[in-house]
Amino acid sequence: MRSLLCAVFVSVLALAPGLVAQESPQEIMDAAIKEHSAGNYDKAIELHKKMLAFGDEGVRLGNYNLGCAYSLKKETDKAFEYLNKAVDAGFLDVNQFESDDDLANIKGDPRFVTLIARVKNGGKPVDDKKEMKSPPIVGKWKIVSGTRSGAAVPKERLTAVTVSDKTFTIPAGPSQFVMSYKLDATKSPMEVDMEIESGPAPAGSAKGIVKLDGNKMMLCYKPTGERPTKFESVEGDGCYYFEMEKEVAKFAADTLVGNWMIVEGTRAGKAVEGESLAAAVVVTKDGFKLGEGEMAFEMSYELDLKKSPVTIDMKITGGPAPVGSPAAGIVKLDDDGHVVLCYNGTGGTRPEKFDSTEANDCFLFKLKRKADK
Repeated sequence: MRSLLCAVFVSVLALAPGLVAQESPQEIMDAAIKEHSAGNYDKAIELHKKMLAFGDEGVRLGNYNLGCAYSLKKETDKAFEYLNKAVDAGFLDVNQFESDDDLANIKGDPRFVTLIARVKNGGKPVDDKKEMKSPPIVGKWKIVSGTRSGAAVPKERLTAVTVSDKTFTIPAGPSQFVMSYKLDATKSPMEVDMEIESGPAPAGSAKGIVKLDGNKMMLCYKPTGERPTKFESVEGDGCYYFEMEKEVAKFAADTLVGNWMIVEGTRAGKAVEGESLAAAVVVTKDGFKLGEGEMAFEMSYELDLKKSPVTIDMKITGGPAPVGSPAAGIVKLDDDGHVVLCYNGTGGTRPEKFDSTEANDCFLFKLKRKADK
């Protein structure tokens, strides 16, 4: 968040030149950075609130930073309150929202999906049901620990769980359980109702609660009776409680190889549109080809899979740009299998985060794999 504070400071001053205060915007900003960076979030909150007095940009910035501070304090409701106020005021930098580590504590909350949808919709309300294409619990999960009525579930039964848009699939010896489910992501914690569709047990149902924390999921449910209210399982309560970790796709040497289409693009904080976004991308083990005809770019690349995130170094080998021009970047796979690529195309410093702003002058692209020809 530090770069954000510095980047917008000049415009805050420009929007409030006639405001008289005991503390200047510069002093408030410097103090806010110091306290926020030191983890003194209560003091930082006081200073962020002072920024609300400095014009429209101060309102946007102040509310956003308040949301970040409350996220770091794990006060989720307040974090969303101020982040939504920032969006209402016109803070619409989707890359900042998605890449800001200060918001890591709330990114697993279904309200974050709605927030991002509002940002992409120019701050206007969205249809939550239409926007949430898949439930936030979708993915492959490894069971780390399990308890039934206070007793530990044997390790050999702690397998993997695959969650689709409609079902849980859980291996059970030579067979597997398949349970349909309905998730109410508007509740806190989220509520889930499950129904056995098939497996080595009679048909049955269960009511539970779910909580996400980054790549971790907590699931507590009861096959009979009332829905549990806490994430725990104690002797005699009949509850199952599982803690799981999401299996994150690993980037390999051949991950990039194939035919891709660009689904999102940003350059220096501005959306890439038109023909540039529509260009096809073909990647071999030796290089990239972007576009077709005389305007096609060709680039060689090298990956360092030992780095986190994976780094990529590219050089122009053909096209409407000087041959040999370098670009340093980072690359990853997201939960949907998209390749996310962020790089500095001017030969400057390699980005550390997957974001594109006017200040860092980086490119940020999201690629979706096409069927190989």
